[in-house]
Amino acid sequence: MPGPCTALGRRWWPSFHERSTSADAVQAATLPGQHAGEVYGLAIVVFAFQMLWSIDVIGSWWLGVPLGFALYHVIALGCAALGSIWGRWFPGQAYHWPQSLHWWATGMMAWISVRASFPLSRWLAWPLGCFLILNLVAWLVERRAWGLLVFTCLHGIGFVVWQKAGFGMAWPIFVGTHVGMLAETLLPRFAWCHRGVRQIGSGESLEKEVWLTIDDGPCDDTEAILSMLERYGAKATFFLIGERVAVRPAWAQAIASRGHAIGNHTYRHPAKTFWSAPPWVMAREIAQTQACLEQHVPQRPQCFRGPVGFTPPWLQLVLDSFQLRLIGWDARGFDGVGNDADKALRRLQRDIRPGSIILLHQGRPMSVPLLEALLAWLDAEGFRSVIPKGFENEAGGVS
Repeated sequence: MPGPCTALGRRWWPSFHERSTSADAVQAATLPGQHAGEVYGLAIVVFAFQMLWSIDVIGSWWLGVPLGFALYHVIALGCAALGSIWGRWFPGQAYHWPQSLHWWATGMMAWISVRASFPLSRWLAWPLGCFLILNLVAWLVERRAWGLLVFTCLHGIGFVVWQKAGFGMAWPIFVGTHVGMLAETLLPRFAWCHRGVRQIGSGESLEKEVWLTIDDGPCDDTEAILSMLERYGAKATFFLIGERVAVRPAWAQAIASRGHAIGNHTYRHPAKTFWSAPPWVMAREIAQTQACLEQHVPQRPQCFRGPVGFTPPWLQLVLDSFQLRLIGWDARGFDGVGNDADKALRRLQRDIRPGSIILLHQGRPMSVPLLEALLAWLDAEGFRSVIPKGFENEAGGVS
């Protein structure tokens, strides 16, 4: 049975894919193993804090008490309204968001209370602030987000050093932490915060098999690529852009009907902004693509690859909520940015080994010639292009 930190941690930043049932709308905001008294007790503490906070701000008990009462309900109703708006974008999730927003508002009030040295509410602000931090830590631990937990702790250390010794002593901590986060985002080889798959397997006993992955479809060259793969008896995973699937569903259906797998490559392929996108933007991109593919193919993708391979530190948490696996690569020819097919092929030949995941793109002038040359080379070298076990089309797709 989960304890207070674990249970409330789940609700403070809930899983993006959770769905509320009709019973949730009338029950107390509890989780399995959590007593309703825990929630109501916490609500009383928050109410008392906001009441004292209002008295500190106004400077009068006579005005602070009714204003505190009003403030508590205004915040609660305002967060509920925002949560309902969010629920229109993601049906079934509005129930969780009012609590999340209310906690953020309370956290900001606690920070103001401590910074301003409010005489009444600052004593209650400290335990509330610590409780928020404990929930965040518990939430990250529960999801095995060790890299993100380290980054969060380093930020906390930097903040404490800033308060105690000044910003001059704290800025190296902040700079180092953000450099690490930037490396995690932009350089796919770094894997502090995500559990990406970069090879089919490991060890010298690997068979001469490779996993061919093709990004950015469906495009005008989809039929030519499918014909090429069929000629060489090769299988591939196509990471499709949801917006393009919505326009050309027949091509996505052709990919699945010929025994290839389909992965999620976001809905609009925001290559310029995905590296800095907040979790809810990532969730929207992924959710729209999942829904589009399930509607038109139909199959539920099990794999995801971000635009340009970007992997922000919080991406893994979003993928976990959709039960998606992050797929990287260890062999690429940079065919997405160049025009020299021979040069791209040489790069691929240099990197490919048994168990390699090969990154290719479609929709480029060199896409079909490069694929043909690569398949011919793989065939001559005795490699087979396969879809690894566990990543095939799921029930509903054609395999």
